[in-house]
Amino acid sequence: MKVLVVGGGLTGGMISYFLRGVKQFKITCWEKSRGLGGRAATKRSNKISGCQADTGLQYLTRYEKSARHDNLYDFLSGKGLISKLDVKDISHMKSGSEKMQHYKAVNGSNTIAKTLWEESNAEVMKLQKLKSLDYSEDGVVAENEKGEKEKFDLVLLTIPVPQIIRDISFTPPIEKNAREQLEKVKFSSRFALVYFFGDNYDIDSRVAGSYAANKDDPIVYWHIDEAKRFGMDTEKNFRTIMFHFKKGLYCDLTPAEALPKLQEHVAQSFPKLPTPAEAVPHRWLFSQVDEKFPGSEGYLSLNDQIIICGDSFGTRGNFDGCAESASQTADHILSLLPKEAEISTEKDK
Repeated sequence: MKVLVVGGGLTGGMISYFLRGVKQFKITCWEKSRGLGGRAATKRSNKISGCQADTGLQYLTRYEKSARHDNLYDFLSGKGLISKLDVKDISHMKSGSEKMQHYKAVNGSNTIAKTLWEESNAEVMKLQKLKSLDYSEDGVVAENEKGEKEKFDLVLLTIPVPQIIRDISFTPPIEKNAREQLEKVKFSSRFALVYFFGDNYDIDSRVAGSYAANKDDPIVYWHIDEAKRFGMDTEKNFRTIMFHFKKGLYCDLTPAEALPKLQEHVAQSFPKLPTPAEAVPHRWLFSQVDEKFPGSEGYLSLNDQIIICGDSFGTRGNFDGCAESASQTADHILSLLPKEAEISTEKDK
């Protein structure tokens, strides 16, 4: 069975990882950007070697205890991709956070998705933006923006639901009731801003990061990358700081237009910070799930050939929500195989 996964982020990578031992599937990924990760994105400095910061996913919080979640966390820990995060180094976290398990991505959050895709042995095609899906006959014909077409038996759409509605045309159109339900899914938008400082600079801070103490603050969260990844007692200089801004702030502007306004807020909140060697804004049009798909079971089957999934369809809009949706979607895909087919899933047991 030829399977197309649209989106090279966490959900798609997890599904491919969960199905990696099933010989009946030939999985291809179309990712519209140059790199994998989706909202688990890591920005690396163009000017200063070794400087980077996660602009999307900041850390992982474990909620679920299923066998697949155990497998996933064990795999990522065993690969050295994640390690325990000491939340005492982050100020103003929600009450009760100290009782939960939190993890940091040691080499950047995008390495999580990248490694899952590598482990799955799927064919990953970058700079492939899906334009249309035609399922009017047998199979699904996927067309990219270049006009190139390929036929698949099954298509999994893992990108944010509003992006699906905005960017992809369907032949025949999505059934009215399903479309109305999909249109209820809402994502927030926000800016992230990364400051990269010179090689010898060392940010003076007693904590690795902090949430805003005041809900009206324009900067809702910040962290020092080196302190978060390596701990407060690391001998590395603190040279990189990332800021998340409140939902919707300046999101009607381009990153270039918003940059000076964002920097004004940073200067007001952190007056002792000098001018960085490099300041990089990133506008997340689809940052976090605000309203999930109603009554979801982890995915939505438009038919036997097209499935929509992701954290919009999970219990919560985060890493564990992606894993929950991926696990339920993987089970559903396995159920589509003929009953007499011999399924090899030893790696998932």
